[in-house]
Amino acid sequence: MSDRSRDLDELRAALADRAADLAEVLVPDGLRSGRYWIGPRPGDGRKHKQNFWVNLQGAQSPGSWKDPVSGDKGGPLDLIMLATGLDFRGAIRWARDWLGWEQTTPEERRRTAEQMARRRAEAQARAAEDTARNRRRAQALWLEAEGRVAGTPIEVYLAGRGVMLEALPHVPRALRFARRWHRESDRMFPAMLAMMTGPDEGFWSLHCTFLAEDGQDKAPVEPQRKMWPSMTGSAIRLARGETRLSVGDAQKQGLLDTLCLCEGVEDGLSLALACPELRVWAVGSLANLAHLRLPACCAEVIVAADNDWGNPQAARQLEAACEALADQGRSVSVARSHVGKDANDALRGKS
Repeated sequence: MSDRSRDLDELRAALADRAADLAEVLVPDGLRSGRYWIGPRPGDGRKHKQNFWVNLQGAQSPGSWKDPVSGDKGGPLDLIMLATGLDFRGAIRWARDWLGWEQTTPEERRRTAEQMARRRAEAQARAAEDTARNRRRAQALWLEAEGRVAGTPIEVYLAGRGVMLEALPHVPRALRFARRWHRESDRMFPAMLAMMTGPDEGFWSLHCTFLAEDGQDKAPVEPQRKMWPSMTGSAIRLARGETRLSVGDAQKQGLLDTLCLCEGVEDGLSLALACPELRVWAVGSLANLAHLRLPACCAEVIVAADNDWGNPQAARQLEAACEALADQGRSVSVARSHVGKDANDALRGKS
């Protein structure tokens, strides 16, 4: 590695270590939200458009940023160029000055870089421990829930959306019933719990939909759905398709099938009713779709997209997700409901 490349790597690492400070300086009208700094795009002039985020910590590189509207993204040096209008060399000079490097020696900077690397490694280890601990807690809640769905408010709720349990090839084992506390409203509600599993088919995250007491609708609270802990890369496995086999068993037998991906549980169950030959997974959100790792038994993918008319951000997210799925060597197509927002609206004949 050349000295110049090493210096750039050290500079990027130093900026990443101070991602929160950098974001506050370059996106001054933003606010911190969890591990993100969210505000208007630098230089956009739209002070109240909170449509630009900078990652501050976690799995993604701190200091990385994205504009969901335009699809533009980059690292900390790109953020400096975007906010200041400087070219690459100018951004490097700005960064060195902001970090105080012009007053330090290379040896001092190396020691600082080593300290930052240790802090990042420690932070990543703590984050991994936190995720594992939260995952164990979420799995405990799942195991405590009632495995029977029939005869619970879940059955009433799904029936109201045209999904009759007896019409399904089988009731998904990924669904359970429980009564859960809704922290924001300080009330207890019946809840439809769904297990989100990772690429290893192990427990990953808990998807919770709060229901009204009689099950006729979702609970009159916000948010009505929660997913905890991180669901990135996981999915709710709702239907096994024509093989009727788990992913692992299908792979062992060398069988291939078509995987249909959608966002919500209700949508996925509607698709399982309409197309029992498909393996159906719900990914929870459009943002999660791009992170999904496809199983070996999946020969092709159908993405059942919502009809988000007039939403260019959703359209770009969908396009990027389909590209990410296709990069895994699968044929990817998009299907949309001919009426309403999604497959569940089509099932109910809702326009």
